[in-house]
Amino acid sequence: MAHIWVTTEAPAAGKPYTELGQLTYTVPFTPDAIDEAKISDKLKSMAFAKWPDTIDAIVDENQTTSPDGSQITVTAKAIKYDSSVDREALHHMNEGMVASPNGN
Repeated sequence: MAHIWVTTEAPAAGKPYTELGQLTYTVPFTPDAIDEAKISDKLKSMAFAKWPDTIDAIVDENQTTSPDGSQITVTAKAIKYDSSVDREALHHMNEGMVASPNGN
């Protein structure tokens, strides 16, 4: 799932894509509910469960709070890039990365 890119922005201009579908979930309002890393992880898990072989990115991620402030709803769109070059780059972007400055 590391290759799935999540952004609040629209898909990059000039990059043809196919929309796979909408993602949405609602949870009680807590500090964790608005944590961007947790939101990204949840959206990635949802998208990977639905489109494991085709999901490339999650775009237009948005958060809204219920009128009474008790819940947060997250929405986004799952997409697949039409270009095989873009898909290959995303699916292999973490290969060869070194987590240690010493190369260990």
